[in-house]
Amino acid sequence: MSCGGWPREADPELHDTYAKKLLIPGWGGEITYGEAKYIAERLTQSPRLRQLWEVALFTRQRKKITPTIAKRLCRWWAARTVTATDIKNSASVNEREGQQAV
Repeated sequence: MSCGGWPREADPELHDTYAKKLLIPGWGGEITYGEAKYIAERLTQSPRLRQLWEVALFTRQRKKITPTIAKRLCRWWAARTVTATDIKNSASVNEREGQQAV
């Protein structure tokens, strides 16, 4: 199965790594239609993956995920992940600066 619009045969190892990473919430950011289709198929097949992606919080459509829903989920997770990362990074920077000042 092609996950990003390019065939697995071109580079199987890279393709498989990319396919796994693409299923991590927030990793993909802004995705193509081919990537959205791949994520939608995997989310539709796996209740555990839907739970990890918190699909129930985002949409009423909990079993059949469309590529459009997958694109929205990716954008939502990317925004959510960036915000959480920024907060964590700013907190750790503030802690380091506080320790150096003492």
